[in-house]
Amino acid sequence: MKDLYKVSVRIPPDNEKSNPIRIEGDPQGVPQAKKELLELASRMENEHAADLIVEQKFHRTIIGQKAERVWEIREQFPEVIISFPDPAHKSWDSL
Repeated sequence: MKDLYKVSVRIPPDNEKSNPIRIEGDPQGVPQAKKELLELASRMENEHAADLIVEQKFHRTIIGQKAERVWEIREQFPEVIISFPDPAHKSWDSL
């Protein structure tokens, strides 16, 4: 965005209790950058994230033979990301 619209965008750090985002730069680029940021924010409002911790003993059941169950889930819900820790580790905590 910086190079495309010739603007600088200042997003306050998470620890600040401030919401305003400051866009400065080219007079024609500022409204374009603002529009793109608002569109991005609108898309992100519809995104959700959740971590589901499953005991390792159930991983094979969830994955299925040749990862068939994982593929079914990915085909049905392409926006969902499924990942498992390395089989040598008991959990993500030990990585």
